[in-house]
Amino acid sequence: MGVAFFMVYPIFARGREVVQAAVKYGVFIWTCLLITVLAAPHGEELLFRLTPKTFVLSLIGHLVFGAVLGHLMRWTGLNVRPYPADRAPRSSQG
Repeated sequence: MGVAFFMVYPIFARGREVVQAAVKYGVFIWTCLLITVLAAPHGEELLFRLTPKTFVLSLIGHLVFGAVLGHLMRWTGLNVRPYPADRAPRSSQG
């Protein structure tokens, strides 16, 4: 999932700060996990039982996951602003 963020962020960034976008991505992945646990016929049996404690701990884990992805991406400078649409236009004076 982390590699997917590194690939998708530059496409959808459009002015969003990388750490903020990564934390939102972590919450999105967490939401998908909850949907999987609740919608699957034996989701709680096969994955984990959803209790208030597991609900909060899984959210905290995904917030940390997103924050680490964002900080790594900013620290490495990889794909943070690679596309021309995200850069300020160059002046035509030369």
